Amino acid sequence: MTDGVVPVPGSGRNSGPGPWDNAHPGADRAQVLAAMRLAVRVGEVMVANTETSADCQYNMRRILTAYGVTDCSVRVVLNAITLSWLPPEGEPVTLVRVVAADQAHLHRLSMVERLVGRIERGEITPQDADRLLEDAATAPDPYRGWIVVLARLVSVAGWVVFSGGNWVSAVVGVVATAVALPVVELVSRMRIPDIFSVLAGAIVVVLVPDLVVWAGVDFPAGSAAVGGLYQFLPGRLLVASVRDGLSGAPLTALARGLQAIVLAVAVAVGVLVGLRVAELLNIVVPSTPTGQWGIMITVLGAGAAVGALAIGRQVPLAAVVPVTMLGMVVWLVANVIAPSGDLRREVAVGIAALLLGFAGRLLARVQGTVSALYTGVAVLVLAPGTLLYQAILDLTEGNTQAGAEGLLSAVFISVSIAAGTTLGLAVGRAVPSLTGYTRLGPPPRLTIPSRRVPPS
Repeated sequence: MTDGVVPVPGSGRNSGPGPWDNAHPGADRAQVLAAMRLAVRVGEVMVANTETSADCQYNMRRILTAYGVTDCSVRVVLNAITLSWLPPEGEPVTLVRVVAADQAHLHRLSMVERLVGRIERGEITPQDADRLLEDAATAPDPYRGWIVVLARLVSVAGWVVFSGGNWVSAVVGVVATAVALPVVELVSRMRIPDIFSVLAGAIVVVLVPDLVVWAGVDFPAGSAAVGGLYQFLPGRLLVASVRDGLSGAPLTALARGLQAIVLAVAVAVGVLVGLRVAELLNIVVPSTPTGQWGIMITVLGAGAAVGALAIGRQVPLAAVVPVTMLGMVVWLVANVIAPSGDLRREVAVGIAALLLGFAGRLLARVQGTVSALYTGVAVLVLAPGTLLYQAILDLTEGNTQAGAEGLLSAVFISVSIAAGTTLGLAVGRAVPSLTGYTRLGPPPRLTIPSRRVPPS
């Protein structure tokens, strides 16, 4: 999300009449309730699209402050939203909404962010904003279904090249994903937890390359499997967990963190099951190659993977190119800092993740959208996908020490990614705006009067 802003005196922003100026006497309570309902509705749309609790509360406060309602308590815990107002006279008001979280529709979050910006600039009333919010909440996906599927397949080919595979690996990885997607969709429609669809998808994308090796084709099957696994890694969820934890939402952070761990375990178990089946069939799975391609081919593979996956996850077209470039740059940074192990990989990845969060926040501010558009997909170039697969392969082959060390390193890298991205986002928000506005801090405790005195 972009930074909240309040006008600096003399900046010209919001200097004209506000949407409630010249309101008739006695209308304050109705106006406050309208602003509160709008804020809760914005929070509901954001929670439904799996935005962090910290960002939901932040945008709700921006709306209330824009309409002069600053003596409110805002709280988002898990999927429950609570907004309370204690007026100087009359009964207190508390609005509560429990939201059923769906999947992330990033284009809807982007529309909500732009709407909040318009509200902050004093351009629309709560009634008009409510109508626009309904349009944002029900906005159709920007890409057709076949485009999404095609983009995800292209993304897998990019991840395979990024992981060191050749053209045979890329073809097999695409075929494995084409088989896995209907399986994942079928399991998802059974109304069971997401872990089972991730588990089924991971088993398929690992097992299909192994079966191709069994059929007599000699190619790096590990790279084909790793390329298909990237789409299941819970990178955005892990970052959201750390952000909520550092923003004063411990319950939400724990819940998101547990969900991220469970999904990561599902991926690992899926890999383990696929490799065990290969072992039962006496399939010798070759180790995953690393550094097979030069840095240019690897970077291009990362760009293709990130850009196509951005489309596959319904990122608006205007953000696809920035996301792609950001993914390529942060991978280059991580590998320039620690090209040959001179610096621990965890530290190098953490620095690159910090850059990712910082740049993602600034890009979101420039384009008036949410930072998740940029960080949610690009963060995967830092994810230890190959390391995780190789560690589990070592364990299945009886190399317990190497497997355990690989899994531990994957955990440390994941934590480094989440912490670095969170810090980068925080630093990016703290950067003053260059357009004459200052960042929105804690709202002052002002009191809405029970009556409004008309101007003389």
